[in-house]
Amino acid sequence: MMTSARRAQINRTNASHSTGPRGEKGKQIAAMNGFKHGLTGQRMILQDHEVDAYRRLGTALHADYQPQNEIESQLVQHIVDCNMRLNRAAAIDSSLMNVGVVENTSDAAEDSITESVVAQTRAWVKQADSFEKLGRYEARLSRQLLQYIRELDRIQNLRKSQPIATGKPA
Repeated sequence: MMTSARRAQINRTNASHSTGPRGEKGKQIAAMNGFKHGLTGQRMILQDHEVDAYRRLGTALHADYQPQNEIESQLVQHIVDCNMRLNRAAAIDSSLMNVGVVENTSDAAEDSITESVVAQTRAWVKQADSFEKLGRYEARLSRQLLQYIRELDRIQNLRKSQPIATGKPA
């Protein structure tokens, strides 16, 4: 039987031989290793079909909030990203249900309305863990969004309440 100290030494030795990706393409691929669903993470990674919607959302929210400095711009960007992630979560929820309904619909059913309801229920039961996890992500994103909006409002109100400097000495 191998001791934990011996196993740790072997792991350190093996890790010292690993240099990771060297080329730019390999580094880009490795940067995506943790990407699963795009609802979390430091970077907003867009799929091709999301790019236009993301740009429109960013343009609209920047126009609405009219950030005047870097911190306001950063908060608006966080608001854009949270909204996009919430939109993505809604799309995933819909796709989970739609795929589940297709997979759980019986061809032998006589009543299509009843069969649709039964298929939805089967889909929900089979994917209950996924729906529950998705709901947690949505709740967390909603809380983050509200925090960013409140902080942006606080900073903008503070900025607006300060007297405007005229550039003349006092």
